[in-house]
Amino acid sequence: MPPMLHQEAACGLAAGAVAAFIRVPLYLHVGYCKAKIGSPNFFAKPWTLAGLARYPKRWTKGMGPYVRSRTSLDFGMLASYNPSLRYLKESCGFSQSDAQLGASAISGLCAAACETAFRNVSSLDSALKILKSRGPLAFCTGIPSSFVIYAPNVMVTSLSNMHN
Repeated sequence: MPPMLHQEAACGLAAGAVAAFIRVPLYLHVGYCKAKIGSPNFFAKPWTLAGLARYPKRWTKGMGPYVRSRTSLDFGMLASYNPSLRYLKESCGFSQSDAQLGASAISGLCAAACETAFRNVSSLDSALKILKSRGPLAFCTGIPSSFVIYAPNVMVTSLSNMHN
C-alpha cells in the first residue's frame, strides 16, 4: 500500500529538518575554515563537532530561515512526487519513464512553490498582513526564479532515485 499524502508530507518535513540541522554546522565549519585559512595551525588541529559546540550562539543564530527553507523544499518535493507519478501513469496513460520525468518536474515546481511561500512569510501575522495588503497571489511572488534554482536539483534527485 503506498503511503498517504500526509505521511509523505511528514517525511518531507522530517527530512528537511534533519538535513538542515546536519548542514548548518558543516556550513559554519566551512566559513570558519575560510576565515582561519591563513593561520599556521589550520591543518594541525582536526575539526570536530565538539569543537563547534563551544559556539552555540553561532550555531543557532542563522538557522531559522535555513531550516524553514530546507523543510519547505523537502515537504513540497516529497509530498507531490508519488501522487503526481500515479496520476500521470493511471489517468494520463504515460509510460513509466515519462511519468517519472513528469512527476519530477511537478515535484520541482511544488518544492519551489512551498519554499517561496515560506520565504515570503515569517509568521502568521506577516501572512495576514500580506494577504490583506496584496492579496493571495502575493504569496506566489518569486516562484519562477525559485523554480529555476531548485527544480533541477529536485529533478536530479528524483530521477537518480528511480534507478535504485
